[in-house]
Amino acid sequence: MASRIQIKRSTVPGKVPTTAQIELGELAINTRDGKLYLKRDNGNGTSSVIELGAVRSVAGKTGDVALSKSDIGLGAVDNTSDADKPISSAQEAALNTKVATTRQVATGTGLTGGGTLASDRTLSADIASEAEARAGAAQGKLMSALRTEQHMLANALGWGQSWAQVSRIGNTVYDNSSGRPIMVSYHATSSSQCFLSVAAPGNAWVNAAVARYGVSASAVVPAGWQYRFSYTPSYVVVLSRRHPKHCRTHSLSSGSRRITSGSSWICVSSMNVMRIPQPAKGRISRKNASVSSSWSST
Repeated sequence: MASRIQIKRSTVPGKVPTTAQIELGELAINTRDGKLYLKRDNGNGTSSVIELGAVRSVAGKTGDVALSKSDIGLGAVDNTSDADKPISSAQEAALNTKVATTRQVATGTGLTGGGTLASDRTLSADIASEAEARAGAAQGKLMSALRTEQHMLANALGWGQSWAQVSRIGNTVYDNSSGRPIMVSYHATSSSQCFLSVAAPGNAWVNAAVARYGVSASAVVPAGWQYRFSYTPSYVVVLSRRHPKHCRTHSLSSGSRRITSGSSWICVSSMNVMRIPQPAKGRISRKNASVSSSWSST
């Protein structure tokens, strides 16, 4: 009779031999599972037990198997390059909501830093300088709270100004050299009308207010303009930011002209010559007769 070769075997379901139970090259079979095992040399001084013929079928196919992409659930896959792949409808809808980099960020008056969205943009405000704010003539500039305050202080009537009583002599020309409008209010007790006249330099005089019989009157004198009273009023107050103490005008009895000398006012008459310190140039009146006893400023 022919001899039979029997290999190590087990009838326990799920039983797998260990490397200690079989030798290298030795086979073991689980007759219950129908699985064949071999002890393999891993080539690094270790060994392991592997199952022989573990794959029974692929995608439901047995024997010599040839798979297609549909067999493994990739029927919609092709070899299109990434650059040529179309986007989904959802992606297209999302991209349509984005702003193109060619769109422009336009800057209006007083702003800089505009341009396309191809790069980051920092918008900056072009704030007027103090000189520009005071002059109020710069175009295309923005005004901060500070610059607005400086503009108002330089131009607005009543802003930062206060009332002060001053002495004013009739038929005397006074200059508003404060750099901004002032208000002159006066009181006259005579029955004769006391006119307050104003004029821009080199222009005709215009009656701006009239008072008499204890009635008060007021008028605004623009910056750089002159004013005078037809006779000496009984009471005068001026709304101004500063009330200089130096002489600017002087009245004499006849024939007038104005003179200026350096940083001081020079008031000249046939009786005497007086020099009064003044930080800025100005103008005065001179008439060839006796000197009026009252000296005052704008």
